[in-house]
Amino acid sequence: MLIVGLGNPPESYGKMRHNAGFWMLDEWMRRLGGNWQFEKKFEAFVAKWDGHYFLKSINFMNQSGQSIQKIMTFYKLSMSELVVVYDEMSFSPGVIHFKQGGGSAGHNGVKNIISHMGENFMRIRIGIGRPKDGCDISSYVLSAPQSAEKTAIDRAIQLLVDDAPMILSGDFIKLMNKWNQ
Repeated sequence: MLIVGLGNPPESYGKMRHNAGFWMLDEWMRRLGGNWQFEKKFEAFVAKWDGHYFLKSINFMNQSGQSIQKIMTFYKLSMSELVVVYDEMSFSPGVIHFKQGGGSAGHNGVKNIISHMGENFMRIRIGIGRPKDGCDISSYVLSAPQSAEKTAIDRAIQLLVDDAPMILSGDFIKLMNKWNQ
């Protein structure tokens, strides 16, 4: 299985809401004691654990499909083995939803993946909340969450990582029943 966290280069954007996918994968690797290795051929940081691959592209989020396509082709992975974790404005901070397939809902990172790979992959969406009226969406996702929002997002990530065995086993029906309420 390939678990992809969406985000932008952490040097400049590491604390931004748009990096929620990176945050989850970083916590997962921290708990596993895994290490990220830069893989030039994939244009990404890759971690391997128990036959599974974890990927954080070094490209900006709206170009992450390239890295995913490269690693999936190299390891001959199918679309049923792709799980993408990313931020979702449609949900309050810390709300988690699993979704199989579908469109991008305006998320540029997901849109790019769909253009490279098609839309039939599992998504784990981490709620980051909506901007207040008058706030530009780009400015919102490229800003750091407020303290209470970050606490809610971090708590959700902890709970998701607790569910790592179910995610890696592909038990998505059970995960959807648990999280999508």
